Amino acid sequence: MMPYSNKKIILILMVIILSLAVVGCSSRGTKSKIYTKRQFEKIQTSMTYDEVTNLLGNDGNVVSRSSASLYNTAAYLWQNQDGSNMTITFQNGEVISKRQNGLR
Repeated sequence: MMPYSNKKIILILMVIILSLAVVGCSSRGTKSKIYTKRQFEKIQTSMTYDEVTNLLGNDGNVVSRSSASLYNTAAYLWQNQDGSNMTITFQNGEVISKRQNGLR
């Protein structure tokens, strides 16, 4: 019979190995979402946030938000790993402006 400390070491090693296997399997086949100039050009004034996120494939990151009287304004950023990006500004849930930097 193994001493208690050896059993504990083996259990810890098994947990580590299984954790690494799960992480390795979950990262296969996934790749970062890439935002393109073509997607950017499809975004039109008055589109809703849901329409934009459906087009782009995921939510943006809020970079600013303000409220004044009847107007709620929020700007969202979608950024590629190379730094190229687009910022879409919504007022009361609809696109009022957009800008991009370096999208291809």
